[in-house]
Amino acid sequence: MTSRRHVVRFVFGLALAALILGATPVAQEKPSFYIFGLIKNPGVYHLKSNTTVGDAIDTAGGFTNRSVSGIDIVRIVNGEKETVTVSLNDAVRAGDTVVVKGER
Repeated sequence: MTSRRHVVRFVFGLALAALILGATPVAQEKPSFYIFGLIKNPGVYHLKSNTTVGDAIDTAGGFTNRSVSGIDIVRIVNGEKETVTVSLNDAVRAGDTVVVKGER
């Protein structure tokens, strides 16, 4: 039996591989976003209308206990990968990858 932790690690690995390779996410039945970094439950989540970065983090269980240094969104714009530093009130779009960064 596959545990939730194994599934989350697998999904996290896919999202990370997609970013590294510059691949665009495959269209899914429902709009979704990826989230990983210093959050409790990284993975892929369904996107609801008017979802903010703060909503996305809440959906993924909130921040871990480590110190957060910033939040980026990686998205594909006109076929090019673009990374934008965002705030909790910024909108999340379908296919976005939210990256919660920690201090080094």
